[in-house]
Amino acid sequence: MAEPKLIAICQLGGEFETDKDGSLSYRGGNAHAIDIDDQMKFNDFKMEVAEMFNCSINTISLKYFLPGNRKTLITISNDKDLKRMIKFHGDSVTTDIYVILEDIVLPDVSNLPASRSSRTTLSEAVPPVDAPLAIVDDTMQSAIQLAGPLDVVVDTNHVDVHVDDAQIDQPLDISPILPLVGSTDDRHGKGAQQWQNTITGVGQRFTSVHEFRESLRKYAIAHQFAFRYKKNDSHRVTVKCKAEGCPWRIHASRLSTTQLICIKKMNPTHTCEGSVVTTGHQATRSWVASIIKEKLKVFPNYKPKDIVNDIKQEYGIQLNYFQAWRGKEIAKEQLQGSYKEAYNQLPLFCEKITETNPGSLATFTTKEDSSFQRLFVSFHASLYGFLQGCRPLLFLDSIPLKSKYQGTLLAATAADGDDGVFPVAFAVVDAETDDNWHWFLLQLKTALSTSCPITFVADRLKGLKESIVDIFKGSYHGYCLRYLTEQLIRDLKGQFSHEVKRLMVEDLYSAAYAPRPEVFQRCIESIKSISLDAYTWIIQSEPQNWANAFFQGTRYNHMMSNFGEMFYSWASDAHELPITQMVDAIRGKVMELIYTQRAESDLWMTRLTPSMEEKLEKESLKAPSLQVLLSAGSTFEVRGESVEVVDIDRWDCSCKGWQLTGLPCCHAVAVISCIGRSPYEYCSRYFTTESYRLTYSESVHPIPTVDWPVPKDSSQLTVTVTPPPTRRPPGRPTTKRCGPQDVAKRQLQCSSAPQPPALPPPPSESRKSLFSIVSFFSLEFPKMNIPITAKPNTTSINSDATNPSAGECGNCGSKDTWLLHVRLRGIYRRLCTSCVLRLHPSSFCPSCFTFYDSSPPPPSKRLSCSNCSSFTHSHCVPPHPPSSLPFLCPPCADPNFSFFHLDKTNNRTIDKKMATVLLCAARIAASSMAKAVIVARAEAERRVREAAVCRKRAREALEHVALVAKRKDVESVEVSGSGNFGKRERESVDGTSPMNVERITSVEIAKNNGNSHNNSGHFEKGLDNGSNAEKKQNLNTNHGNVSVKEENFDSLVHKSS
Repeated sequence: MAEPKLIAICQLGGEFETDKDGSLSYRGGNAHAIDIDDQMKFNDFKMEVAEMFNCSINTISLKYFLPGNRKTLITISNDKDLKRMIKFHGDSVTTDIYVILEDIVLPDVSNLPASRSSRTTLSEAVPPVDAPLAIVDDTMQSAIQLAGPLDVVVDTNHVDVHVDDAQIDQPLDISPILPLVGSTDDRHGKGAQQWQNTITGVGQRFTSVHEFRESLRKYAIAHQFAFRYKKNDSHRVTVKCKAEGCPWRIHASRLSTTQLICIKKMNPTHTCEGSVVTTGHQATRSWVASIIKEKLKVFPNYKPKDIVNDIKQEYGIQLNYFQAWRGKEIAKEQLQGSYKEAYNQLPLFCEKITETNPGSLATFTTKEDSSFQRLFVSFHASLYGFLQGCRPLLFLDSIPLKSKYQGTLLAATAADGDDGVFPVAFAVVDAETDDNWHWFLLQLKTALSTSCPITFVADRLKGLKESIVDIFKGSYHGYCLRYLTEQLIRDLKGQFSHEVKRLMVEDLYSAAYAPRPEVFQRCIESIKSISLDAYTWIIQSEPQNWANAFFQGTRYNHMMSNFGEMFYSWASDAHELPITQMVDAIRGKVMELIYTQRAESDLWMTRLTPSMEEKLEKESLKAPSLQVLLSAGSTFEVRGESVEVVDIDRWDCSCKGWQLTGLPCCHAVAVISCIGRSPYEYCSRYFTTESYRLTYSESVHPIPTVDWPVPKDSSQLTVTVTPPPTRRPPGRPTTKRCGPQDVAKRQLQCSSAPQPPALPPPPSESRKSLFSIVSFFSLEFPKMNIPITAKPNTTSINSDATNPSAGECGNCGSKDTWLLHVRLRGIYRRLCTSCVLRLHPSSFCPSCFTFYDSSPPPPSKRLSCSNCSSFTHSHCVPPHPPSSLPFLCPPCADPNFSFFHLDKTNNRTIDKKMATVLLCAARIAASSMAKAVIVARAEAERRVREAAVCRKRAREALEHVALVAKRKDVESVEVSGSGNFGKRERESVDGTSPMNVERITSVEIAKNNGNSHNNSGHFEKGLDNGSNAEKKQNLNTNHGNVSVKEENFDSLVHKSS
């Protein structure tokens, strides 16, 4: 029996209109019908629609409404979306598909856009400009046409009076009399052609001066000429063509008995033929906003550069980027409302939320000056779904809002039974502070009203640690591993290279996910071997709050607080909206999510959710290979790769897999099967389809209107809320959320820059370097193109025993041509391929020779050898019945095992298998040497830092000695009796001059710094000669000219000492 088909009614060319209840209605356009089923591919469906409407497949997008919800359009972008749409309309015969055209315009390469200008400049119409190539056929019409009035500014030199026209009446219709002057290209300025008859001639009437000016501006643009005001006030307007000598002129004035403006005189003749060249300086922001407003309603991401291209194509007006951007901002404010008024609507908005969604919590606070501070929102459907069907696990995170008044979004998200994001509550605050986080948790506690302990996953540096303990008694706080890693990298900034940090981060992640303390200790010991500071930092970071081996809460193996990235993207998409509309946009997304997941779960036929069903099935496939030793109690012993103990009553396994995930591990499944029970009975209830449906059982109801009118009478307002006083940072705000620091990404290097040299081999060994060997195996062997089914091409190599170029292996002593450089237990050695493989059994699979690169397969996909530490892929071992015999890898099982085979001529043959073996050994050697380089680099960096400290201390010591010597020199006082310099008293006492003291000190320092004895002797000899000479000179001087009093001598000696 053929599957039933759904008739898709595809519509194009109409417009969406918003009804009073907020629902959307589609008016106008063309419609065609296509029959579809769940076997149809999305690309085929989209191509058929494009051919039906004669348009390009790249210019259309397909949207539809969910049954019972005509407020939110759902986009079809892939096969999964198309099948989901068919399932949602399974009970219907037809469904409406709305085809939205997205124009693709080539970039403009004509004259550059004009610079910005003042509002009070010459009023001109725009001459024709070169239009870009047409992308769409003439038969294809845009879904949204650019339309609206034109505001043209005037020259202050020709303005008599500034007028304010507020009177609006109906004008009189008079038949047109003038043709269009200018370009005859139908594709260029087609939007302005509708304005060529806005001015018809003498006798035409207008309701006000403002309406006459608007009509005159449109008329000038349509006929492509510029004009200048001669008279312009509230009673009369006189205008002439700007071109010199052109007789075109018009005069209008008010009728005596009414407020109507009538054209009294007009000369319709143009001699300038619209040849005045102008640009878009007369296109005001309000005019651009009125032109693009309708299209912006359908395409919120309408870019300024596209606005420039569309207005140029439709009206022949060349704008610059900033004119388009300002016009878009005004159009957004007209469509979305005022940002400032949105804050004043918060009291009514919160009241509407609680009215339309009973049981919800919506509250806000203001500061003393009535400025906005915080807003908390949690819908009843989210609270009920979390309490009834979700795990007691909440993820707390925040994202900055790039709106006009900035702010931060705080969010609490949960994980549903299928590991999907389930929003629980969110808040908009003026800044991310400890006080705001504390307030958010207080409101969350009020909304949840549960005494059940909850596990929180959040950053530890946002003031959450103390708040969670104070507000949620008995709950647990698991530190976010992403934030923990970023903090570690920041604290170690500048100490280590990028590669060293990457290795430490990998070990940190392994330690966090380690299920048992001994594995955790092994991981952090690896970090300790690289950096003692990093090891100390990890020990002091409270591992009991982030490591699986010690954490007391239940995280279900979720380690990151950014689990709710989908929810954060909703806020990022709506961050430019006013605060009330941003919250309502998030509400719409939550409403759509609940409806979609509820409809999808109604089709499930399994007992568990699909993802959990798949995980349980994987564990069940491993159970048959395990051996269970039965016991009279609830404790069982399970033997496989390791021996584990399972307590069936406590839902506990010594491997910790059952406790960490909430699903029975393979050991538990084996025990459950032996006792004749079903594994579903031992799965967490949060993973059942029933709990999943309870999570999405309640609905979020729409809010009828968002833009409520603010009462003009201030007495009607109970609370006045003003925007927060914020200051925008310089530069254009970013629209994407900054991700975590990527420490695992390798540094890039320019290909033209000098490359690092290869590692040198030991002095007495072969000249072949490690990198040349790795390059040989990784580049040459894959090019051999060895067929698999046919007889492989082989290459014979002479025995290395007779090869004069062969070297001796540093382990077994055999001769081998290809010796590899390996760092084994801190010693650099040159080993043959066989020894490299035998000494590194845990680095590769002994069956397929796949290199593990320090990350062996998970325990569920490997078999551990009971004799050595090798890991063999489960799929590489032929299936065998379970037995109590331990598993042995091929090298351990066969005493005569050899990695190579010799032919009859005692030569090794290079075939595909041998190439794989050689490549595996080369990769092991390269990995060991790469780690050696990293360790050596870290050690070199440590020694450089120590040397810098020693050098600094030595310099300080020298400066101190010099300072002491200088102080002694100053304190030695010279006394002269006849105007000549006398001898220093220290010299008289011990016969040594201060200069000699300094020289002796220098010699002692030189000795302490390890200078040679010859240099010391040289310095001492010079000192002796200098000392004797000075003594002799002192003696002669004392017998001659200078006499020192005894009391002065005693005082000077006392002062010097």
